[in-house]
Amino acid sequence: MTPCIEAPGCRTKKGYARKWTGGKHGKQWKAHRLAWTLARGPIPPGMHVLHRCDNPPCINVEHLFLGTNRENIADRVNKGRSASRERAPGAKLKEADITTIRYRLSNGESGRSIARDYRVDQSTISDINTGTTWKVD
Repeated sequence: MTPCIEAPGCRTKKGYARKWTGGKHGKQWKAHRLAWTLARGPIPPGMHVLHRCDNPPCINVEHLFLGTNRENIADRVNKGRSASRERAPGAKLKEADITTIRYRLSNGESGRSIARDYRVDQSTISDINTGTTWKVD
């Protein structure tokens, strides 16, 4: 694959380069979307511009491809960038907590008691117990 071409300038919190077009009252673009539009034409409604290189400021159109929202999510998960488990925003539990919770449940302790100790809802403990969340890998 050809090398990345990183757009200079300011970036979003997630590292995407931003570009303004049209002067003072113009439009702000994520630079990779602008690069796609200039090189390949309009982005169809509902489509995302994804990076093969997984480098947010990259504007090399050879590294870009179109995908649906579902494909964008699958790409993020496949590349290990999904905010899940303890990396999820607002997560109260860590991997070690889950091991302890499962141990306590297996010894007959009530979900209500465990939930109180971890300051989470009892349904959270139930979901851990059934594997609805925090599935065993």
